Amino acid sequence: MRRERNLLSNVFQIAIKEWRWLKKNPFEGVRRPKDGKARDRIASQEELDLLIGAASPNMARAITAAVETGMRQGEIASNPPINGRVALLVDTKNGTSREVPLSEKALGALGKPIGITADSISQMFALLVEDLKIPDLTFHDLRHTAATRLAKKMDLLDLCKMFGWKDPRQAMRYYKSNAEELAGRLN
Repeated sequence: MRRERNLLSNVFQIAIKEWRWLKKNPFEGVRRPKDGKARDRIASQEELDLLIGAASPNMARAITAAVETGMRQGEIASNPPINGRVALLVDTKNGTSREVPLSEKALGALGKPIGITADSISQMFALLVEDLKIPDLTFHDLRHTAATRLAKKMDLLDLCKMFGWKDPRQAMRYYKSNAEELAGRLN
């Protein structure tokens, strides 16, 4: 809703400033909806095993790549060039390129083209989740899953670099700590 409102408001601003079609933006003075609560769903290992086991080979590789690297569906579908154990992402959501280090599993998953478009990855994943009766899981939630897993293996700045976050506060949105696990580290 907020995205569509912003888009429409911007169109009206262009109609006023550049095209001179309007005198006033109809959104002027209209309160913007509050930001919704960020998703915090991560996939369990059992859910991942189910998904990978039931998916087509290409879709299973896309799921593996997402969980191992935190790459978005568009980045995976773009079949990024691989140099050694690094995927070179040129076309990212925020417009800046980045290098993503690859685990052995990720290298195996991205070693040959996925052969599925970004939209198809999303649709196929939604159907798979529905068929397996896995509640409330989206492909983008695998990015949360990857961030949570990788946060245990690398420091914050490296995690930010890998995920392409310019602000370390992004890590707080994606990383989901388990209080029980944190308590175990205190002993």
